[in-house]
Amino acid sequence: MYYIKIFLILFFIYLLYKYFFNNDDNNNYDDNNRNSNNYYLTKSELEKTLINDKDDYYKSFNLLDYEVRKIKTITDYYEKIKKSCINVNNTNKQILDECIEIASNKIKKYNIIGFNGKKSETIPWNIGLITGKEYEEGFPHTRNLIIIIPESILLNKNQLLRVLIHEKIHIYQKFYKNDIEKYLIKNNFKKYKKKILFNNVRANPDIDEYIYKNNKDEMLRSIYKNNPKSILDVEIIPINNIKYEHPYEYMAYNIEKIILNL
Repeated sequence: MYYIKIFLILFFIYLLYKYFFNNDDNNNYDDNNRNSNNYYLTKSELEKTLINDKDDYYKSFNLLDYEVRKIKTITDYYEKIKKSCINVNNTNKQILDECIEIASNKIKKYNIIGFNGKKSETIPWNIGLITGKEYEEGFPHTRNLIIIIPESILLNKNQLLRVLIHEKIHIYQKFYKNDIEKYLIKNNFKKYKKKILFNNVRANPDIDEYIYKNNKDEMLRSIYKNNPKSILDVEIIPINNIKYEHPYEYMAYNIEKIILNL
């Protein structure tokens, strides 16, 4: 009888533990390290990261970059950032975990000069979520080694998978700079001048600070049209297609397309 009572007490304690600590509705997925290679920034962490601007993105803004963002100072932009950053809830985290696993399995199968899919696995998936169009008009992009994703994309898993692969390639470009130099040489891209010397070239957090030329001696760049109202009001030279904006975009779009079919 004594052992039965002990068993029942232990079993009751076990049930309490399962309910309060293993129930996702109660822990709200706050254990970001449950999957050691995925980290989801909280609203406050993302706000702090974007405002700190350690990658000096805002320093690359020209007058037109300010104009299309409808700001006069970077401080104005901080207020937009605070309205845009959100927490990653249970449902969103589950969707992201699922798509990240698929993306990782595809990426690690691909290897060319300048990009090693298996090496990309050494870079954690750091994800921040935004909502609305106040910050960067709600477009996915990278800051430092963080992938910024609009919450709306999570409604379309195919689109989310494409975005995750594309942005992870941009993260690889920032992390493995020596590999990217090999890719640039292999594909005949050469540095020309710094973007800051041009007053109408659109800022882009996924590229570096240079304008490049291709093997035809053509400059690759995205320039604002007259009286732009949006960061989309641009013409891309030499070919009006987003992948020709910069060698990093050329690389990301080409590799993304191949990886999606693996």
